Amino acid sequence: MVLTNFVHNISTAFLKMVYLNLLWFFFTILGLGIFGIGPATGALFKIQDEWLEGKSPTSIFTTYAEYYKKYFKKMNKMIFVLATIGLILYFDIRFFAFQDGLHFELLTGLMYFFTFWYLVLIVYSFPVSIKYDLSMKQHVKYCFSIALLNPLRTIALIISAISILVFSLYYPLFLLTVGISITSLILIYLSNRTFDQIFLLKKRLQLSSDKQN
Repeated sequence: MVLTNFVHNISTAFLKMVYLNLLWFFFTILGLGIFGIGPATGALFKIQDEWLEGKSPTSIFTTYAEYYKKYFKKMNKMIFVLATIGLILYFDIRFFAFQDGLHFELLTGLMYFFTFWYLVLIVYSFPVSIKYDLSMKQHVKYCFSIALLNPLRTIALIISAISILVFSLYYPLFLLTVGISITSLILIYLSNRTFDQIFLLKKRLQLSSDKQN
């Protein structure tokens, strides 16, 4: 009986992940790709975040559509900023890498350093966006602060995302079925643990400050 329930729960969870993955593709295409990927991803993260909190929507499609509309402007603005930064880094690295001289090598190394922090911004941007209403400047600062607070978890996030991306390139069926939803679930789960850590740290600092006063 216990084994049957376990198999049932695993099967149900897997089917939900497949359904979310399909919804992500549907709403991304609905926004003509370039305008749909941001809000579709934001809605995906939000629903999975609620699942981790024990909430279950009566209609996944309806809830997804509501969050898609809610995050349409916010996520597209964020995607535009991230895409712009990414393109600048890409062309700078391409340019410096094909130049001769020590100073160009140093500049290439500097660009790779910036690329690491760009990856930090990417993996934390959606979890932060669905949790907090921040300006773009505050958003960037918060993402970097989270990374500095827990560097090991941040590296784990980046490695997980890149690993799934590489795996998906070799096995496209994985990407089409659960690749996107699995990636977002890992990112939101690990990000939430970091958010909880920040909350506890703030609480301890507040208690310490109250005792001193």
